[in-house]
Amino acid sequence: MLMNDHNELAFATRCIHAGLAPDEGTGAVKRPLVMSNNFRVPFDWEGVEYVYSRDLSPNGRWLEERLVALEGGEDCVVTSSGVSAINGTFLALLNAGDHLLCSEVAYGSVRTMLLEHFPRRFGIQTSLVDTTDPENVKIALTDRTKHPLTPPPPSATSLPSPGSPVKPGYCSRLTAPGRVSPTNDLSNWGLTW
Repeated sequence: MLMNDHNELAFATRCIHAGLAPDEGTGAVKRPLVMSNNFRVPFDWEGVEYVYSRDLSPNGRWLEERLVALEGGEDCVVTSSGVSAINGTFLALLNAGDHLLCSEVAYGSVRTMLLEHFPRRFGIQTSLVDTTDPENVKIALTDRTKHPLTPPPPSATSLPSPGSPVKPGYCSRLTAPGRVSPTNDLSNWGLTW
């Protein structure tokens, strides 16, 4: 199935067939599981797609193609963990001197990344905020604030932190942060988490 064909098929059909085009290298109807962690590279690096499996592998790329077809997107990147996804996203969007708002109930490794590594290595500052109250978000905003970071949502209206040992039942309203300040336009903050 070609990447641009996914919108014309029913979701159940895409679940079964997306990303399952015949393998060009072997002609196999179903793509084989590639067990190699490194790949042959020509001396001139001409036409190289796969070098080492940590960068990109056929298995990961096929999974990405399938997810794109199921979600109706343009492309995607599969990472090994949520923290690596957050890290990659923020390093692509933020610059030295930028400021980030983060829910105070963020996962421990995210807190370490944002509070220790980002300021020291990249000059990106983070404020931890109780996002259940829009006033707290408003107070924490600076002219350098780029993205609020809140726990992942189960619905389009609230952002709870399931099983949070810090605050059980913690829940932030999605609509509130975008209205906290007329000087900080957070309407396009992209709900990064």
